[in-house]
Amino acid sequence: MDGHHSPLSGPLGELLPELNEHLGSLAVLLHQYLKHGWFTFETPALQQKNYQNVLADMNHLGTFIVRLGGVPPAGMLEQTNVSYLEPEAEGRHTLFNMLESNLYLETVHGSRLRLTLETAQELCEINCVETVQTLISSSEKRATTITTLQGRRKE
Repeated sequence: MDGHHSPLSGPLGELLPELNEHLGSLAVLLHQYLKHGWFTFETPALQQKNYQNVLADMNHLGTFIVRLGGVPPAGMLEQTNVSYLEPEAEGRHTLFNMLESNLYLETVHGSRLRLTLETAQELCEINCVETVQTLISSSEKRATTITTLQGRRKE
């Protein structure tokens, strides 16, 4: 059984592939924040905060998927394959471009999470609703951090 298909039937079985996509997308974000931490010396504490926040979200979501009876994508290749976020091109980027890229990915991630939230609410899956609301809140906090960093760069 692969991570794309749910052993469950019913509403949770419908949500599991979406949750796996969110987990894969969090992995793309995690690696991007990690890479950006290597290249930014001006804002390491805030970049590190976002990295740690994404890692915590991944652990939370992966554990939730397992509790549902699913198999979360755990390998880097599998995570990238199920992700709806495109990894950033390799190479050096300006701080401005890194922040823009991170904000864009967080915006896409938040939008997709909101679609899953709507589905979970329609299916009356309260545990999934709570989990996805937590992930949305985390993504919004990271986006706020990025916006703060952008403001500092403009001054």
